[in-house]
Amino acid sequence: MSEQNLPDAKDHIRKEVLKTGFPLELEVFSMLKPGPWVVTAQDYYYDEDEKKARYVDLSAFSAPIVKGGRLVKPVEPIEFIWNLAIECKKSAKNWIFFPVEDWYIGTSGQTLNYNMTYLTGLGFGHYNPSESKTASIYTILDSGKDEIFEAVMQVVKYISYSKKKIENRTKHSESSKYSINFWFPIIVLDGRMWNIIVRSGQITDINESQHTLLKVQYGSFDDEEEPYVIDVVNKSYFPKLMNIIHQDIVGCEKTALESKGKIIEYLDKAFHERQQPSDSYER
Repeated sequence: MSEQNLPDAKDHIRKEVLKTGFPLELEVFSMLKPGPWVVTAQDYYYDEDEKKARYVDLSAFSAPIVKGGRLVKPVEPIEFIWNLAIECKKSAKNWIFFPVEDWYIGTSGQTLNYNMTYLTGLGFGHYNPSESKTASIYTILDSGKDEIFEAVMQVVKYISYSKKKIENRTKHSESSKYSINFWFPIIVLDGRMWNIIVRSGQITDINESQHTLLKVQYGSFDDEEEPYVIDVVNKSYFPKLMNIIHQDIVGCEKTALESKGKIIEYLDKAFHERQQPSDSYER
């Protein structure tokens, strides 16, 4: 390429890259780096439905706390491992959600070794149904591919794959029997999203939204469907969401300290069952 054509090439590259979600992905990555997270960009997973390799935009897990050269577990011997699965989308389309009051918000698809419902009741942390409405119906205005569905499938399939990998690696490990993994699935949007309230068949409210809880179910061909709740946020809201998640984590670990004996009893029993022959063990 000649020197004369270089500025034109750079302008072309700049314009084309800015049309994609990569700048948003890098922006969210930079927001996470100073915090207590170990972040991976474009993290691999295998899509069992479509039988091919894919990646989720960003994943992260809570950095271990080390004091005096020793690993510190706030609820020792129980170890909570907190994870993020993030998909970033830039869109010129209007994302539409239809929130409703929902008494049951399950998150069992997001956890491994222990269902948070046992610890906190229905609706863990900010997923609590008394605090907010959730949407399980959504659409994209204008024609084209369903960007919401695409993003949803990325995060839930990544979590499902990660759970299986960890389970296969640790199910017979004595040192991992008190480990509890939980994932926060997140979709970050550079664009506009709207909550529409419908009552008696009539639209009563249309509100531009910064944060919506999206309730979905997913199970691969060989697995039973499980519930997930996904935080869908505008990029400007993402730092606030991370503060909310931090409060969820602090609150959960505080509650776990008060119920530590019952949790250990449950995990001991579950570990014992995993050691039984596979034909007599039901997860």
